[in-house]
Amino acid sequence: MISQIQPVDSFGFTVDWTDFDRKLFVGNIAYMYQDWLLAYYNECDWCAENIRNRHPEENYNPSPMISEDDIAFIDSMDTGGNKVFKKMNVDWQTVYNTEPGFIVAPTNEDTLKLFLQGRWGTGLDIDWAYEKSATFAQQWPLPENMAYNNIAYQTAAMGGFPLGDLNWYPDQMAAWEAQKDQEWTTINNWLNNGGPVGVTPIPGSLPSDYTLNQNYPNPFNPTTTITYSIPQSGQVLLTVFNSLGQEVASLFDGYQQAGNYGVTFDASELSSGVYFYQLQSGNITLTKKFVLMK
Repeated sequence: MISQIQPVDSFGFTVDWTDFDRKLFVGNIAYMYQDWLLAYYNECDWCAENIRNRHPEENYNPSPMISEDDIAFIDSMDTGGNKVFKKMNVDWQTVYNTEPGFIVAPTNEDTLKLFLQGRWGTGLDIDWAYEKSATFAQQWPLPENMAYNNIAYQTAAMGGFPLGDLNWYPDQMAAWEAQKDQEWTTINNWLNNGGPVGVTPIPGSLPSDYTLNQNYPNPFNPTTTITYSIPQSGQVLLTVFNSLGQEVASLFDGYQQAGNYGVTFDASELSSGVYFYQLQSGNITLTKKFVLMK
């Protein structure tokens, strides 16, 4: 994704799918650079050579999680202001870039720096593994302990689990295993229905109660806005069900601060009929009915 998503018509060979068949969801992830690594962009020998040659702009340039070209592709709009690739989305509200506060600090910084200088300067690929024997033996889980102290990150993954590998948090592994099938269902709903994106805070005073407001417009075709309020920070689940009680879309599943929120639901992929949207947070469950009329 750093080197750009290639449009299908630029492949140079034929495939049996189009750009509109692609499904992509990026969210619940931390992507950041620590200070020692950012400093190395200017301190390494290759970087110093760039400075001497008056090309300092090439140094302090950490790679983005997603390139600007890819973001433009994913967020493409048609002439009517509608999203072109509805099943390709990035949930920026669950993409984090703050320091995780690793409990065990990296002890192989020198090896990492050699790897970077080799790749930048000569293309040499130097093994930077924390424990090389474990890498060669394809040991799993790997011996690195990347557990962290950042409280927000510890509930920022789907279902309120910690971001990253739960081998770093073995006491939560059993709870994750118990709900993993439901999690995969949610992920597939996100890929098929383009969510959860578009949840935005609504300015105003902090609410005193949990509320789930009637959507507007209702009936709708194909989009409608749902607003809700949560008086306490915590895990929030906003889902859509059909009249048989089957989940057809997950609009949000994650941690939210207390406040008021709105989300746009796009039902382009659904057939006309009566549906229900449900808000769950803590011990509270609220449900409303709405009608899709095409």
